Amino acid sequence: MLVAAAVWVVALSPVFATRTVVVRGTSLLTADQVTTAAAVPSGVPLVRQDTAASAARVRTLAPVRDVAVSRSWPDTIALQITERTPVVVFPVNGTYLLVDAEGQAYAQVAAAPADVLQAGGRADDSAVTSAVGRTMATLPASVRSQVRDVRADSPAAVTLELDKGRTVVWGGPEDPQLKGQVLDVLLKQVGGAKVYDVSAPAFPTTR
Repeated sequence: MLVAAAVWVVALSPVFATRTVVVRGTSLLTADQVTTAAAVPSGVPLVRQDTAASAARVRTLAPVRDVAVSRSWPDTIALQITERTPVVVFPVNGTYLLVDAEGQAYAQVAAAPADVLQAGGRADDSAVTSAVGRTMATLPASVRSQVRDVRADSPAAVTLELDKGRTVVWGGPEDPQLKGQVLDVLLKQVGGAKVYDVSAPAFPTTR
């Protein structure tokens, strides 16, 4: 009898009904945007909330990389948001388009984030922004620290400008790890070159 009563209190009674949704971890998104997307039904006992469904709905928001949904007794659902982090930004009509390591363009903001490289090229083409984001994320840290500019007018024509007036012809998004490794070696072994072409990483050239 006591067990049955306890089950009823937790699963069916209004004692542990959902009354509050708490959002943590956002900077680009507002709490209202997240709670609206989550669509957590009020009044439903916490134990009966479909937290997986709420999480899936929140993940449809472009700035969200991940979300953890938890129950906080007696009456609260907590949404812990992990937002995407930009690896490059594209200037767009006085604003800045943020692109993450997965090549996802996920937000436009009024001010460029500090210490994030600004890119040139077709910001209106998602294939271009994706190629640039993935390229920057793939570069070895030793190479990335030397990049001063990146540009792409098509997904197959990514170009990096390094310090000391050096140019890297990266090409398209294929074989990014191999390109990064080859470029790292070339920069160390052929330090006097001005152009490093790794668009075909099996046959790189310098001049």
